[in-house]
Amino acid sequence: MTEQRESQVWANRHTMDKQTYHGRGPNIPQKVKILIAEVYVLDHSRTAKEVMREVHKRLGTSQRRPGWPGESAISKELTRIRKNASESDPLNMPFSLGAVFDQNIPAEAIPMLVEIQDTRPMTLRLARWVAKLYIAAHKLGVEPAPLSNLAAAYALREEACKLTGESCDTLDLDKLYLKDYVLPNLSPRTVERLLEETG
Repeated sequence: MTEQRESQVWANRHTMDKQTYHGRGPNIPQKVKILIAEVYVLDHSRTAKEVMREVHKRLGTSQRRPGWPGESAISKELTRIRKNASESDPLNMPFSLGAVFDQNIPAEAIPMLVEIQDTRPMTLRLARWVAKLYIAAHKLGVEPAPLSNLAAAYALREEACKLTGESCDTLDLDKLYLKDYVLPNLSPRTVERLLEETG
């Protein structure tokens, strides 16, 4: 297979499509904009080149592929993200138990929040996600286990979406939550009930 044909086949399998060209390069797809923002949120000091390497790594390879954003496109996106990040976001403030009332966090999530707060710094955004996931798991009859890593992924996605102005798609995280956390911990009786309800 020729190199040109090989890169065309590769491009057809991935979200970036050659038909989106306008100006000097393709539009950056929503998911990749969010990925750029996630990399930025994790380390604000990274240069555009370092962000590009990390984005390409997360997309599947460290070598640039046709249609992937280059350093210039990432630099422009980072400029937009940094502009949006300069506005203070109250959800990035440190969590304290007093915030439970201001943020409408259910009281039954407090023990989990305290447990996590002892192991890692927690923002209001992270606390809200821990509470949401804890309550959902509790309603499904799953024994609560530390949800801090998954909640941190949801909080990161939420912040990245806010910085890019893109709608927040968490389908990949939802699948992880169900597959790795909820389903293995469901009681056989709950699985039977869910199967009956969904047919």
